[in-house]
Amino acid sequence: MRQIPKYSTSNKYPEYLNIHANELNTNNTCGDILTNLNGNISLNSDISSGSDYCVWYITVPNNYKILLNFETFLPKTPQCCDSSSLSVYDGAPVGSALLGDLCRINKRDYVSTSNSLSVVYTRQAAKQTDLDFFATYYSIFTNNQNVRLSCHSDYMEVQISLWYLQSLRYSSDDLFLNDPQCRPQLVANWLQFHIPYDSCLTVKQDENGLISYTNNLVTQSAKTIVIYRKNVDLTLKCRFYENTLVEGMYTANDFIKNTIIQYGQYSADLIFFQSSNFIYPVNHQPYNVELNQNLYLQATLRTSDPTLVLFVDTCLASPDEFDFTRNIFYIIRNG
Repeated sequence: MRQIPKYSTSNKYPEYLNIHANELNTNNTCGDILTNLNGNISLNSDISSGSDYCVWYITVPNNYKILLNFETFLPKTPQCCDSSSLSVYDGAPVGSALLGDLCRINKRDYVSTSNSLSVVYTRQAAKQTDLDFFATYYSIFTNNQNVRLSCHSDYMEVQISLWYLQSLRYSSDDLFLNDPQCRPQLVANWLQFHIPYDSCLTVKQDENGLISYTNNLVTQSAKTIVIYRKNVDLTLKCRFYENTLVEGMYTANDFIKNTIIQYGQYSADLIFFQSSNFIYPVNHQPYNVELNQNLYLQATLRTSDPTLVLFVDTCLASPDEFDFTRNIFYIIRNG
């Protein structure tokens, strides 16, 4: 019997941020977290549990976009779209642009502007799922980039092409964050800013269940009446949102003023120990235990944000290591 704990982070406020590690993905028929370059998502009314709300989060590596194609979309009845929707979002379901609702428009192909897409199925309460679909997604490499933003557990990193900066007639001495003391490093042909979430005057906000960290990257020109160079004003934002892990990069090309948003992931360690002194970790997998044996598990959140705390949300057991949807036993459920 294999036991899987799920852990969460909290902002010490009523809004909680649930984080599920990639290795904890299960064979859910309604909703999933997909991180491969290519894959598919589907909903089958014959085997679905009849959930009223399902989210498929798709995130691919840095410098890629996502092409999503719905090969089949089959409403069970002509009236099912009156109470149901299947929506595609350009990023997270909260705070991202709606690309389309398949129940309302005939569009079947979608392309993301970053490395993330979400598919959301909702319906009014009923006895069974009222539509079937099958969709395939592919990753498209994007090579033309002047500005790169990546989000990590405790910092964000932005890179600006030196060629692009020089084309605007600026140097590294003209570029500043909220805190002018936070200076960049030169890495190959890129100017790179390392921006911790707890310094460089990074601003933290709660946005409808999302935790965001924001900084600004601006150029300072001489204060003259006639300005011969365009000012650069970039808003850099990393968002961490509920019930998924996504990691990637949003790229913006040939802009002067823009807001760059990326969805990052909190990093956490989940380690079993051999005894209550928490000195000797278990380094082999699978970890075989006896029934009624005490287990010692340590979860550590690696972040520079001191307001976040870690707590156990769900721990469950199953006699089948490949199926954590049926015949499961909850040791801890929703805290």
